[in-house]
Amino acid sequence: MRPLFLSRSYRLLRLHWRRLLSELLVVFIGVYGAFMLNSYRESQHERQVRLTYLNSFKAELGSINAFTKSLAATSDTLHMRYQRAIAAGERPLLGVHPELIYPINMLIIRSAFHQGHFEVIGSKYVVNISNGSNIISLLQQRVDLFQEKSRELLLHTGGDPALLYAQDGSLKPAYHWYLQDLAFLSRLASQLQAVIEKEAITDIERLINEHEQ
Repeated sequence: MRPLFLSRSYRLLRLHWRRLLSELLVVFIGVYGAFMLNSYRESQHERQVRLTYLNSFKAELGSINAFTKSLAATSDTLHMRYQRAIAAGERPLLGVHPELIYPINMLIIRSAFHQGHFEVIGSKYVVNISNGSNIISLLQQRVDLFQEKSRELLLHTGGDPALLYAQDGSLKPAYHWYLQDLAFLSRLASQLQAVIEKEAITDIERLINEHEQ
């Protein structure tokens, strides 16, 4: 009887361990599956956040490009208009032009230098963004400076052509800066526009495609 009792006890013990191992395995699979699912959800959330940021970045580049294109066209038009008028013997007023504006805030672009966004974009692109933002800031400064100098000019001369032009109808050397500044704004804005359209937007679209895959 005793060997039979031991045999049954052994079988029960083996069955107990099998059940225990099975339950442990089920628990392990459940916990591991939940962990993997949570990691997947976090990964998808981070991916979506990155895509949202990159699309916002692209939208801001589009807005900046539109303002830059407008600035290039406006400053070029003004420059050509003055040149033609002076060449035709006219003495146009060197005034303030409210339409010559460049209202860029670069909120998304500046955020590219934050650690999280820096990792999304990558150091290569951040260097290009830094160079581009410097040009944008320079354009803003030069537009503001031109408007400030134009207001002072109008205030000091009262718009009197006799104070602005020589007897032969040419612009006096002291005021050559007016046309030179317009030409500079047109040239720099055109160059920046080309960079935004051909490089910056293309780079961001490439990053968006990479994160969508």
